[in-house]
Amino acid sequence: MGKAALLIAFGASLFIAQGMVSQNETERHTTHAQADFEEGVVAREIARTGFNVAMGILRSHGNDLHGAIKAINKHGAKKYLEGQHQGGTFRVRAELKDGNVVQVISAGYIGGTFKTLNGNQKPEPGWCREPDPVTGELYTGACHSMWDASSPLYEYELPSGDPLVAKMECGKLETTFIESQAGYCSAIFLERRLPDPTNEDDPNAGDPEPPEMLFLPGRNRDGQTLSVSKYVTGGTQMNFFIGVDQNCSLRPTAPVPVEEFPAFTGSESNPAPYDHLHYALMEDVGEFGNMAETPWAFTEMHPDGISQNGSGQEVQRWRIGWEDQHITAWDNPGSSNPANSLQALKRLGYDGNGWPLADDLGYRDLRDYGSRPDFSDQVIEVKLLEETDLSRCEPPSDPDPDPTPDPDPDAEPDPEPTPDCACPEKNKNNKKVAVWHKLPNQKKGKTICIAEPAVQAHLNNHDDHVVCRGD
Repeated sequence: MGKAALLIAFGASLFIAQGMVSQNETERHTTHAQADFEEGVVAREIARTGFNVAMGILRSHGNDLHGAIKAINKHGAKKYLEGQHQGGTFRVRAELKDGNVVQVISAGYIGGTFKTLNGNQKPEPGWCREPDPVTGELYTGACHSMWDASSPLYEYELPSGDPLVAKMECGKLETTFIESQAGYCSAIFLERRLPDPTNEDDPNAGDPEPPEMLFLPGRNRDGQTLSVSKYVTGGTQMNFFIGVDQNCSLRPTAPVPVEEFPAFTGSESNPAPYDHLHYALMEDVGEFGNMAETPWAFTEMHPDGISQNGSGQEVQRWRIGWEDQHITAWDNPGSSNPANSLQALKRLGYDGNGWPLADDLGYRDLRDYGSRPDFSDQVIEVKLLEETDLSRCEPPSDPDPDPTPDPDPDAEPDPEPTPDCACPEKNKNNKKVAVWHKLPNQKKGKTICIAEPAVQAHLNNHDDHVVCRGD
């Protein structure tokens, strides 16, 4: 019985010892798992902190998405934001998605170091399973990444479609060709809409003034600047359009001043002598100062907004790029393919991943495809430079009356051509007043139709007269 008791006691001791070893191992694994869990929680909080920092920068820039992304992606050659929190590190990158949506990708790290594997080297146990979403490096400690479903996308209105409204009291217009390499020849025109101070809420207020030619029909004019002096009154709604001359028959063979070139009297529906017109902003759509962009042009306010040049002048800047081919199938707002839809191209960029690249001037980078939609055929930069001589923006005053009496007061005046009063009859777009209009460089005049609130402002600026009014 003594030996049996000893054997039983020894077996019991061995069992207890094995249990203690197993319990210690379980506690060790539990402690290790608990530590991994706690580090994972901290890594998640670090990632969240980095995300919040980036979102604060993003919101502070308003709709200047270029400036916000540049401010976030400013660290090192890899272009990301790096910071420290709770003993760990966050790395954040912002990317432009779908034209007007910014995605913020944030990763948090703690308890290790960043490694770059060479050749067939594999990560060791305990390393993060996924590489850093920004740099591609691996991390030897705990990590957590957040994007897409785990973090909201930041959406802001696309700067494209800025209404081109003059904000300074008086501005000198400067226009420069950035690109003009298309096969067609195109003339560039400015069209102004002046606000009606007596009825600011009238959507028809500020009917367009007659178009003003800025550049003669031509091509291959990179760097060419405006040769005429033009000044724009504050509050003016500007619009620009191209008159496309497909066979270049209108291109002058010798230098001709813009002022001496035949004035354009057509319209979008009757573009002769041009093959078609492509406006930057839609005609007669939306309220004054809130006009929509056409599919044929890509209008972008400079990311700096109103800035100052080296001389301290305030400057407003826009870049307008046109697609000069009139392929109606590309006017396809329901498509999500930028290769066959101008609208999809604006939203999604050339490759479908937004507009991540900027050109040397700070605008979104344009490309030339030719066989698919692009906005690089005719590209201009428009600037308004602050003008201190406000008289340059005042409408021309009425000429002094001639003190010399008419030597033959009974003589019959030269007959004017009988104007067409179809405008009041058709009552198109509430333009009920027919006005006889003749520019100084025109041999013949024409009847134009304007809305009643804009009549007096028009007569103040032109030597015209009212022919008839509609009911």
